[in-house]
Amino acid sequence: MAGRRRWGRWVVVVALVLPLVYLADEPAEKQSVTDEINRRAGIIGERFPDMRRFIVLTRPVDPAFLGSVDVWCPVVSSMRPEDVPVVHDRGEKCWWYTVGSFFALDRPLAESRTMPWLTFKHDLDGILLWVIQSGWRSPNKPAGFKPAPGETMWPSFTVAGHGGYNGIGNLCYPGADGIPWSSIRLELLRESMEDYEYLTLLEQTLSEHPNEQYAPLLRVPDEFAVTYDTGQTGAFILDHRHKLGEALNDLLGRGAGNQE
Repeated sequence: MAGRRRWGRWVVVVALVLPLVYLADEPAEKQSVTDEINRRAGIIGERFPDMRRFIVLTRPVDPAFLGSVDVWCPVVSSMRPEDVPVVHDRGEKCWWYTVGSFFALDRPLAESRTMPWLTFKHDLDGILLWVIQSGWRSPNKPAGFKPAPGETMWPSFTVAGHGGYNGIGNLCYPGADGIPWSSIRLELLRESMEDYEYLTLLEQTLSEHPNEQYAPLLRVPDEFAVTYDTGQTGAFILDHRHKLGEALNDLLGRGAGNQE
């Protein structure tokens, strides 16, 4: 499939091989804004052809920027699955990003383990988190604040993130001596990235050694969604992860070449 990468490899590629230029953050739909972004993108493309021009949108992939963008990144609510193959056909990439979706503190934890699964389902190339420490920003001005050993580096902290919703933009907490503490939601994102690894590894294995028994596991179950009812548990996620693990153990453990 176009654009499919394993997470660990993807991080290295982005950081070291394909640097991103952040063209604009949620640009307004104004002709003057569009013209300026396209002008800047043209200069970057001419002078730095290896730079990948990246744009974040609160609307779907916008044809007004065609030829100026190498990596599209619409917000979750504006990502249209039908746009992804069109973007890939042009040789471009399509990410999506979240401000509040998936990681709100008052939502079922199953949501925090879902975004990479849907990334695989829709053949997206990456995810962007708006911020992971929103609650640290405004009250924390370190000038003149000299904590003693063991004290927190942050004099105050609020879990309310963007728009006042608990946990939005807060995936880690300020710990003692300036060491961030991970949240359960961040840990579940890590688990979900490992789930993605299972999916891509099985996809790779089956591309080399087709197996009708396990091929259906590459179809992300319909239960996966952006939001869930309050009582939803993550049992269906663990169940599919277990099936992926069993398939990989069978194919790789006994030799995929014998599973034609």
